[in-house]
Amino acid sequence: MELGTFIEQICRYDRQEYFECYGQIEERLHNLEKILGTLEEAQRSMILEQMEHRAGEAPVWMRIHLLSFCMKVSKTPAYTQELLQTVLDADWNEVGEYEKLSDYWQIGTAVFADARLKGERTQEQLAALYRMLFDAFCGALGIKGRNYVPVEERDGNLVFVMTSQVLGQNHAPTKTLLDRCLVLKKYLRKKVVIINTAMQISGKGAGPFYDLCEAGYLPELCSLDHIEFQGEVFEFHQCTNDMPNLDTMVQLVQMIRERKPCYLLDIGGSDICADICGMLVPEITVGTVFSAVAMSCGEYQLLDGKPGTGDLPVLDTKLFEQLLLQGSRTYFAFLFQLTDQLLHMFQLFLLLLCFFLQLFLQSFVFSLLKLTLTDQVFLFFFTDTFSTPLFTREFSFFHLLFGVSQCLASLSLTCRQP
Repeated sequence: MELGTFIEQICRYDRQEYFECYGQIEERLHNLEKILGTLEEAQRSMILEQMEHRAGEAPVWMRIHLLSFCMKVSKTPAYTQELLQTVLDADWNEVGEYEKLSDYWQIGTAVFADARLKGERTQEQLAALYRMLFDAFCGALGIKGRNYVPVEERDGNLVFVMTSQVLGQNHAPTKTLLDRCLVLKKYLRKKVVIINTAMQISGKGAGPFYDLCEAGYLPELCSLDHIEFQGEVFEFHQCTNDMPNLDTMVQLVQMIRERKPCYLLDIGGSDICADICGMLVPEITVGTVFSAVAMSCGEYQLLDGKPGTGDLPVLDTKLFEQLLLQGSRTYFAFLFQLTDQLLHMFQLFLLLLCFFLQLFLQSFVFSLLKLTLTDQVFLFFFTDTFSTPLFTREFSFFHLLFGVSQCLASLSLTCRQP
């Protein structure tokens, strides 16, 4: 069957007929991908352009399916940006919240796996789509704006740590989660509650999308109320594998209101559940990928350096300007674990570092607190008050510190209570 005839045939299907034949359609597209792989670039581009043109005549949910094929096969950002714009412009009645959220994850995962799909506007479009979805779910839950539990009512010793996926310790984001929780409990003496929102690559309500990928999920964790890591025990909750579930999201919001944590830490970003809870208490987002800022509508981002140009669409610029103008105080806690051989060298490094700080940042409000936790583990706090002219320089310094300190093990950050 020729491509034109094939597309004309499926364009006559309604949604029910399309899903009944979905396996056959996917098989046909996989065969087409194999054929395209044998052709010259010019021939392949011509066939994909023909498919793109035909897709313009199809219903928007079918167009998304065909454009996702073009995106993954072409390996070029043009189709990524067209696909994202199609999802953004789609009427809610044709492509609902759950389907758009699934598309967000599918496109974001494809771009992460293959950098060739990322164009100049890709991050901006992904950020716009995420914000659109966040607003939609806030509206569904009746949350109209940021309304923090008063600081005097919050438990200063309680921290909620939320993540969209928990797997084994060989899974890098899960290891990041546990490392942060270990620092919070063992060294900062916080009570930590871990919540797996199971929002990673949400499949609920997924529409047609070429070569759909699925997230890993461990159902056996649902029966656990705690997990252990390096001798520490953490309270643990895992959402069932049907997220986003509005009833479950309401329960999470209610848990925040009842237990009133000091703040919540969002590991990895792109977690609408965490961001909604971040409307009730301060939320700090910690990325698990150093190549980009984590997607989040939370108020604070933990960065390992000065934001790049591609990160700016993700960050709320006005919020950062407001944060700077208010002179918000930030606390950086660095945890180092040293061998005997490195101990004296590190003490010298600290002396040079303090001298460097006084030279580099004349208005730097600097204090150093050394807590001997064991014979070989030390915790150092660097505190400063942001001022607008020093913003770029301060973040450049901390980026330098990350580069110099190869023995850095963990990092946590708490913000001045708003």
